[in-house]
Amino acid sequence: MRLVIESDPVLRYYQQQVDQLAIQAEVSRRNLMGEEHPRMRLLLDQIDGYKQKEMQKREELIEDVRSRQIESLEQEKARILNVQGEVQEQLASKENEQRDVDSAIQLLKSLMQDEERIGRQLEQVAMRVR
Repeated sequence: MRLVIESDPVLRYYQQQVDQLAIQAEVSRRNLMGEEHPRMRLLLDQIDGYKQKEMQKREELIEDVRSRQIESLEQEKARILNVQGEVQEQLASKENEQRDVDSAIQLLKSLMQDEERIGRQLEQVAMRVR
Protein backbone atom coordinates (compact mmCIF):
# COMPACT_ATOMS: atom_id res chain seq x y z
CA MET A 1 0.00 0.00 0.00
CA ARG A 2 2.81 2.37 0.93
CA LEU A 3 4.59 1.67 -2.38
CA VAL A 4 1.47 2.54 -4.38
CA ILE A 5 0.97 5.75 -2.44
CA GLU A 6 4.58 6.89 -2.50
CA SER A 7 4.87 6.23 -6.25
CA ASP A 8 1.99 8.57 -7.10
CA PRO A 9 3.39 11.30 -9.41
CA VAL A 10 1.30 14.13 -7.92
CA LEU A 11 2.35 13.24 -4.39
CA ARG A 12 5.99 13.04 -5.50
CA TYR A 13 5.65 16.47 -7.14
CA TYR A 14 4.35 17.96 -3.89
CA GLN A 15 7.18 16.33 -1.97
CA GLN A 16 9.74 17.73 -4.43
CA GLN A 17 8.23 21.20 -4.11
CA VAL A 18 8.45 21.02 -0.31
CA ASP A 19 12.07 19.86 -0.54
CA GLN A 20 13.03 22.61 -3.02
CA LEU A 21 11.32 25.31 -1.00
CA ALA A 22 12.95 24.03 2.19
CA ILE A 23 16.34 24.35 0.50
CA GLN A 24 15.50 27.91 -0.60
CA ALA A 25 14.36 28.74 2.92
CA GLU A 26 17.61 27.38 4.37
CA VAL A 27 19.63 29.43 1.88
CA SER A 28 17.63 32.51 2.81
CA ARG A 29 18.23 31.88 6.52
CA ARG A 30 21.95 31.62 5.86
CA ASN A 31 21.82 34.95 4.08
CA LEU A 32 20.60 36.34 7.38
CA MET A 33 17.02 36.88 6.32
CA GLY A 34 14.79 36.82 9.35
CA GLU A 35 11.65 34.76 9.70
CA GLU A 36 9.58 37.92 9.18
CA HIS A 37 11.28 38.95 5.95
CA PRO A 38 8.66 39.05 3.15
CA ARG A 39 10.61 36.60 0.96
CA MET A 40 11.08 34.24 3.90
CA ARG A 41 7.37 34.49 4.82
CA LEU A 42 6.49 33.68 1.19
CA LEU A 43 8.78 30.64 1.19
CA LEU A 44 7.42 29.38 4.51
CA ASP A 45 3.83 29.89 3.33
CA GLN A 46 4.60 28.01 0.12
CA ILE A 47 6.16 25.18 2.10
CA ASP A 48 3.08 24.99 4.33
CA GLY A 49 0.79 25.07 1.30
CA TYR A 50 2.59 22.21 -0.44
CA LYS A 51 2.73 20.22 2.80
CA GLN A 52 -1.04 20.56 3.13
CA LYS A 53 -1.55 19.53 -0.49
CA GLU A 54 0.80 16.59 0.09
CA MET A 55 -1.15 15.49 3.18
CA GLN A 56 -4.49 15.82 1.37
CA LYS A 57 -3.22 13.85 -1.62
CA ARG A 58 -1.75 11.19 0.67
CA GLU A 59 -5.10 10.85 2.46
CA GLU A 60 -6.93 10.59 -0.89
CA LEU A 61 -4.52 7.92 -2.05
CA ILE A 62 -4.82 5.99 1.21
CA GLU A 63 -8.62 6.10 0.98
CA ASP A 64 -8.49 5.02 -2.67
CA VAL A 65 -6.16 2.11 -1.94
CA ARG A 66 -8.27 1.03 1.04
CA SER A 67 -11.48 1.15 -0.96
CA ARG A 68 -9.86 -0.91 -3.73
CA GLN A 69 -8.63 -3.41 -1.13
CA ILE A 70 -12.10 -3.63 0.39
CA GLU A 71 -13.65 -4.14 -3.04
CA SER A 72 -11.08 -6.80 -3.86
CA LEU A 73 -11.70 -8.57 -0.56
CA GLU A 74 -15.46 -8.44 -1.11
CA GLN A 75 -15.00 -9.97 -4.57
CA GLU A 76 -12.76 -12.66 -3.10
CA LYS A 77 -15.33 -13.34 -0.39
CA ALA A 78 -18.08 -13.71 -3.03
CA ARG A 79 -15.87 -16.06 -5.03
CA ILE A 80 -15.10 -18.14 -1.93
CA LEU A 81 -18.79 -18.30 -1.00
CA ASN A 82 -19.56 -19.44 -4.54
CA VAL A 83 -16.90 -22.15 -4.36
CA GLN A 84 -18.17 -23.15 -0.91
CA GLY A 85 -21.69 -23.51 -2.33
CA GLU A 86 -20.38 -25.68 -5.16
CA VAL A 87 -18.44 -27.85 -2.71
CA GLN A 88 -21.52 -28.24 -0.53
CA GLU A 89 -23.54 -29.31 -3.58
CA GLN A 90 -20.85 -31.84 -4.50
CA LEU A 91 -20.79 -33.11 -0.91
CA ALA A 92 -24.57 -33.54 -0.89
CA SER A 93 -24.35 -35.38 -4.22
CA LYS A 94 -21.59 -37.67 -2.93
CA GLU A 95 -23.56 -38.34 0.27
CA ASN A 96 -26.56 -39.35 -1.85
CA GLU A 97 -24.33 -41.62 -3.93
CA GLN A 98 -22.91 -43.13 -0.74
CA ARG A 99 -26.42 -43.82 0.56
CA ASP A 100 -27.24 -45.52 -2.75
CA VAL A 101 -24.05 -47.61 -2.50
CA ASP A 102 -24.85 -48.52 1.12
CA SER A 103 -28.36 -49.59 0.09
CA ALA A 104 -26.94 -51.66 -2.76
CA ILE A 105 -24.46 -53.32 -0.38
CA GLN A 106 -27.28 -54.20 2.04
CA LEU A 107 -29.32 -55.62 -0.83
CA LEU A 108 -26.31 -57.62 -2.03
CA LYS A 109 -25.72 -59.02 1.47
CA SER A 110 -29.37 -59.97 1.73
CA LEU A 111 -29.29 -61.65 -1.68
CA MET A 112 -26.10 -63.52 -0.79
CA GLN A 113 -27.72 -64.78 2.43
CA ASP A 114 -30.76 -65.84 0.41
CA GLU A 115 -28.44 -67.61 -2.05
CA GLU A 116 -26.70 -69.48 0.79
CA ARG A 117 -30.02 -70.44 2.34
CA ILE A 118 -31.39 -71.64 -1.00
CA GLY A 119 -28.12 -73.48 -1.64
CA ARG A 120 -28.48 -75.34 1.66
CA GLN A 121 -32.09 -76.12 0.91
CA LEU A 122 -31.09 -77.46 -2.51
CA GLU A 123 -28.47 -79.68 -0.88
CA GLN A 124 -31.09 -81.03 1.52
CA VAL A 125 -33.51 -81.67 -1.31
CA ALA A 126 -30.74 -83.34 -3.35
CA MET A 127 -29.89 -85.59 -0.37
CA ARG A 128 -33.51 -86.57 0.02
CA VAL A 129 -33.81 -87.27 -3.68
CA ARG A 130 -30.72 -89.55 -3.53
